[in-house]
Amino acid sequence: MAARKILVPFNFAPKDEKALHFVIKQFSGDRYSEVTLFHVYQPIPEIDGYDPSLRRLRATMASLSGELRLQENKLKEIIRDLIDSGFMEDQLKYIFRPKKKSIPEEIVNIVNELHYDTLVLTTNPKRLAYSFGKSVHDYAINNLKNVLICIIT
Repeated sequence: MAARKILVPFNFAPKDEKALHFVIKQFSGDRYSEVTLFHVYQPIPEIDGYDPSLRRLRATMASLSGELRLQENKLKEIIRDLIDSGFMEDQLKYIFRPKKKSIPEEIVNIVNELHYDTLVLTTNPKRLAYSFGKSVHDYAINNLKNVLICIIT
């Protein structure tokens, strides 16, 4: 069992690399840490039935599904990079799922549901209150208890 469970929301932005470097620097030598990369995406609507007028829409949806597969593969690649940086494979996980709530709510819910004790957030220092489109940091600080929240600038 991991002594420290670390959640790293990951949005494929350049600033997220800073969070990965922080996690590597702080936890790669700690065999008792578990790191989970977390990404939620806008769900792609299902199109039922056959209607020739929806052909272009189906093609667009298929393209979006392909992009999601590429993003998930990128997360798997990042996991391999973390292994190369000193983590053991059994210390690393990723969660890649459709968004059901706002980003701040998704993050707080997963921290609480899966009992993470460390949350690593990133931001642009000039826009601390507006990361992910809402104040993830404020929401996390106000709604999480007994969780270490690291904000990487």
